[in-house]
Amino acid sequence: MFLFTASLFILFLVSLFQLTNYAFVGPIKPDLALVLVIFLSFIYKDWIKRLILILLAAVIFKFGVGLELGNGLFIVSSLIGIITAEKLPGSPALNFITGVSIATLVMNITSFHVTTFLLELTYNLSTLLVYYLIYKLWPK
Repeated sequence: MFLFTASLFILFLVSLFQLTNYAFVGPIKPDLALVLVIFLSFIYKDWIKRLILILLAAVIFKFGVGLELGNGLFIVSSLIGIITAEKLPGSPALNFITGVSIATLVMNITSFHVTTFLLELTYNLSTLLVYYLIYKLWPK
């Protein structure tokens, strides 16, 4: 339970950081929380915990009353990324790369520009690698 609570806190901090202007890398803001939610689905196989993580990040990103397009896209892209990473028959590393790629595509579906998508995808995959390295170096 402690690990899940720590994951919730880390997701909370990452989601808040993503709302600031410090999260920009050049003109692009990587989807740090989206990648973290997909990565944490590797650790937590229980769908209740996965949904709690998705909804926590979505609530932090919520600005107005009601369900906004951005929140809906975040929830849908998180679910698609997790399901893709879980159900593909390949290696887990390739599955998560594919899941993050498809989730990034879904997040950018309303205003798709190839160069923006490719830059954001590069940042998101780099973020996935950083999360994985931190996970591997973390004492167990």
